[in-house]
Amino acid sequence: MTDTNQANSSERLATMINGYQAGALLYTAVKLDLPDRLLVPVTATDLAHELDLRVSELERFLHALAGLDICVQTAPETYVLTDTGQLLLRESDSPLREQAVLAVEQYWSSWTALSHSLVTGQTGFQHATGVDAWEYRRDHPEQGALFQDWLAKETRAIAADIIAYLDLSDVTTAVDIAAGGGTLAAAMLATNPQLTVTLFDLPHVIEHTRHELDLPPGQESRCHWTGGDFFSAVPGDAELYLLKSVLHDWDSEKCLEILGHCRTAMPGDARLLVIERLLSEDPVSDTLVARLDIHMMAVNGGRERRLVEYRDLLDRSGFSLHSVSNSKSGFTILEAVPS
Repeated sequence: MTDTNQANSSERLATMINGYQAGALLYTAVKLDLPDRLLVPVTATDLAHELDLRVSELERFLHALAGLDICVQTAPETYVLTDTGQLLLRESDSPLREQAVLAVEQYWSSWTALSHSLVTGQTGFQHATGVDAWEYRRDHPEQGALFQDWLAKETRAIAADIIAYLDLSDVTTAVDIAAGGGTLAAAMLATNPQLTVTLFDLPHVIEHTRHELDLPPGQESRCHWTGGDFFSAVPGDAELYLLKSVLHDWDSEKCLEILGHCRTAMPGDARLLVIERLLSEDPVSDTLVARLDIHMMAVNGGRERRLVEYRDLLDRSGFSLHSVSNSKSGFTILEAVPS
């Protein structure tokens, strides 16, 4: 290795290792609600007095945030939010504000326990908290709401792209299984006036979604809410069933249970849409999904899968894979029908 190559490699590795620093800065900024307080230029002194913080330390912190392009210094000790920083506002459509908090409060300890997962097969999340992620969010409602708010924004950002690949013109009834924040269902209702959608999720998730999802009157009457557990049963007799970002949360045995209950509930002429990111054979060309795969291992005990693996799960559950569509947002829509 040449000196230049070694220097470049060292710099890349150092950037990877020090990634925790940027994450901690963003987490602290969001927890202090700094983005919303920096919408207009403000001095470190005024901001420190407002938040009961030390002026010198806060000025140093804002200087570091400016290095991340979250804010910019406009005068001595005076800072204002940048366009990048606006993605962290409370009212932003971006899920990055919620993601910054989730990363530290729910994911950080899971990832630092990866060696535990590699040795035992258990999640780092359970190792750190004593319970699985779903129990934790149920028992800590504020953390559950944070996750659902992130999921709703994340889905809203790609809903239009996914729906562009769905032919719903002849569908009148659909079930969105593990609907989360309901934003995919809302987008479907908005573009298909003939459609009625049942949102199905755990009871406490449905209660949160009913409170947070704002549907116009014409769409609200076409939205039904059902609490339950897809490891027991799912609503029956619909024409279309959706599983978006569900199967990757679970191991193969659990996926077969979920798909089995879908197959039992579905009429013979119904369709199932499995919407997931596919794992590539080449991790270098698709680092996002490769890291998501490790995230599933660390947090939920699930995994990202290749197309052949999803085909196998569907075959074993009584489905035939009918078509595969790759959306621009990176999600793949697998359409299956009862075999």
